Amino acid sequence: MQQFISLIMVCSFLNSASAQPLFFDDFNYGSSAGSIISLSSGKWLENPTTSTVNIVQYDPNASLSFNSFTNLGGKLNILNTGQDITAGLSSAVTANNLYAAFLVNFSAAQTTGDYFFHFMPNTTTTTYVGRVFAKLNGSNINFGLMKNNGGAVPYASNSYNLNTTYCLVLKYAFNQDGSTNDIVTLYVFDTINGLPSTEPGTSELSISANTDATSLGAIGVRQGAATAGASASFDKIVVDTTWPNLFAVLPTTLQSFNAKSNKNGVELNWTSINEMNFNYYQLEKSISGSEFSTLAIIKAKSINGSATNYSFFDASMTAEKQYYRLKMVDKDGKSKYSQIVFINTRRAVDFAVYPNPVIDQMVVTHPIVKSKDVLNIYTINGRFIKTILLAEGTMQTTISGANLPKGSYTISHIREGVISGLSFIK
Repeated sequence: MQQFISLIMVCSFLNSASAQPLFFDDFNYGSSAGSIISLSSGKWLENPTTSTVNIVQYDPNASLSFNSFTNLGGKLNILNTGQDITAGLSSAVTANNLYAAFLVNFSAAQTTGDYFFHFMPNTTTTTYVGRVFAKLNGSNINFGLMKNNGGAVPYASNSYNLNTTYCLVLKYAFNQDGSTNDIVTLYVFDTINGLPSTEPGTSELSISANTDATSLGAIGVRQGAATAGASASFDKIVVDTTWPNLFAVLPTTLQSFNAKSNKNGVELNWTSINEMNFNYYQLEKSISGSEFSTLAIIKAKSINGSATNYSFFDASMTAEKQYYRLKMVDKDGKSKYSQIVFINTRRAVDFAVYPNPVIDQMVVTHPIVKSKDVLNIYTINGRFIKTILLAEGTMQTTISGANLPKGSYTISHIREGVISGLSFIK
């Protein structure tokens, strides 16, 4: 699949910011696992074909992460057979376009293949439109697509990894001049390159065969057939009629936040994506690491919905160790905090992590090691993970990140008691 500039769930059309999607679920139903039908209080319904086998479950733990965006709450788990579920849109669509975006992570699939997601006219029908399929191909998966019933399922040749989160976008385009010329399109995006701010010209699959739909007013998640279905987790399902409207509900994502010092002060740099409904950054500073005061207010740039870079220079050297964080405030007043970055202004050591986000391993660049230099890795909450003793005379160190759970981390470089820190994402 054609690769795209790193960008997740963004929009540059300000008029779309106030629009409510036709459907949205981030699967945040509390801390107890159980039936999604019971916990969602009517948002999700059982498919018209009743089944008590493998009731579709809400999992309150380990929501899916994508391109540095970690969702709060849980996720939806499906197996390879059992109960199917549906959810109604706030209004039916009969013309133009309908889009559904969702995060999905497959833990298992089968070579026969089966569909796992689709549109439908309403929640009480068994007419399924725009079926998205997954099948096992060696140790990977391929995605397939059908508009309606009939014929062999076309699968794309691109292979994707199991146990990896992807963002899929399903599109149904109504055409009013025929009965078999509506177009169904599937896009697949990985966490490294993210989602483009505008609809791409190249897709994973695009088909028009089989009967057109007259109205689409619901979506379905299917557990498939025992000999063909896949096992997967879903998160962050959004449905609407335009590409920008899909992503207006999603929060700004802080992709990186770093600090480095020189003899004149501390330079702070950060990069954000999806500043769709975002207002400003409140840069805060502390000399204790616990009590913060406001250093500056920086208005959002929101440049064409793209990843946006910011910098601020703090010339006030008030302490040997200084701590910084960002309060990120949306236009509706909601806010959240970044991780805390710290710097030793007496003798800070510059270093970097690549790639960030980390996949299987990371390369840490640092000044030439003299002796006893170490790297320490912590969770974003400060829990120690491990220490890496650096080899004398080296300028970079490769560290395996394969066993790190997905999430945000801090890595610190320690030389002769001087500590420099930065954050990275797995």
